[in-house]
Amino acid sequence: MLYQVTSAVLQEPTSVAVLSDGRLVVADNAAGCVYVIDDAGNASTLVGGSKSATASGHLHLVNAVYCTPNDDIIVCDHRLQARLLTFTA
Repeated sequence: MLYQVTSAVLQEPTSVAVLSDGRLVVADNAAGCVYVIDDAGNASTLVGGSKSATASGHLHLVNAVYCTPNDDIIVCDHRLQARLLTFTA
């Protein structure tokens, strides 16, 4: 399966993982969020998206994403202290 993400939404992608249905999960450090990208190349925000330190769901420094066999998404977020966050797509 080959993807071409045509959305200009990605700024600084740092990690990519694949869900069981083939969708991509992309960590974007500059945007401070994690996107889910479908097979048509459309990106939707899973979590984050605000660089405000007080914003709900704010990610600081997104290092990596990993998809478990049951499609839980684990995000490694690190700046002053490391955090592992788990989400469902």
